[in-house]
Amino acid sequence: MWVRRTLTEEESGQLSRRLKEDLSKNPAKAAEEQTLKADNIKRLIGEVNLVEGKTTDQALIAVASGVHDALLKREAARSAAEKAFSGEPLEGVGGEVWRTL
Repeated sequence: MWVRRTLTEEESGQLSRRLKEDLSKNPAKAAEEQTLKADNIKRLIGEVNLVEGKTTDQALIAVASGVHDALLKREAARSAAEKAFSGEPLEGVGGEVWRTL
């Protein structure tokens, strides 16, 4: 949502100084700078649109579902390892380091 407002004196002064600088430049160089800026803005808009397309509700729900599934499986594996190896005579069998190996 855009809110309409007036420029402060400082902002107005900055724009005035910028306009004087721009008018004092070589027109060809100024046009080249503006073209470069416009190209950069177009590229940025393209990247934002790409990210926006990949962050739909459906995509984010799929990621959250995958995380939830992974957490459940991790807990199931931890529980199974603890149950299977808790009675082992060697110290550390079934522990975090052992499961990582």
